[in-house]
Amino acid sequence: TTNGEEPTADDTLYEEPFELIYNATVKARAFRENWVASDIATINYKVLYKPENISGTGTTSSVTVMWDNPWAPDDRLSERRTRTTSRNSSNPDNNRNTVLGYNVYRSTDGEDFTQINPELITRNQYIDGHLARAIYYYYVTAMYEYGESYPSDTVPVGVGYVTKPVFRPLPGEYSGQVSVRLSCNTN
Repeated sequence: TTNGEEPTADDTLYEEPFELIYNATVKARAFRENWVASDIATINYKVLYKPENISGTGTTSSVTVMWDNPWAPDDRLSERRTRTTSRNSSNPDNNRNTVLGYNVYRSTDGEDFTQINPELITRNQYIDGHLARAIYYYYVTAMYEYGESYPSDTVPVGVGYVTKPVFRPLPGEYSGQVSVRLSCNTN
């Protein structure tokens, strides 16, 4: 069960993997006719969505990194600009994740990243200043009470260099019209 109830033999039978888009406590119990039921196995899952649509612009000595708030399940029919990962209808208060802030990571090779902000960022942008001429790579994570999200997509930004064009949204299948943006740094 995912509604907090103790599993019974009358509940839905598990037959295939299922997806969780909200925080959930999953309870499972095994049954067999004429046997004593198993103990209940319980586990908690925290769903921590990552920031979206990261972009950056460079100058001759600094980079501004920008991003959108993480997608939330309740955003399916509204704008994707909320600071919560929503709730489970069975217990809305306990299943709401609020973004506490963001961390920004930088790399000079696109592989070895280091967190560059000294404290959590509460806005959707970060200015990384006093940089040497180079191409830098950035990603952003969202911090929640339960931990840190997976990294956003990585964006290259040139300081004093022209960077390779970046397409947004990422390639994929879309159900409807898609507005494609191209960006590259020419500073």
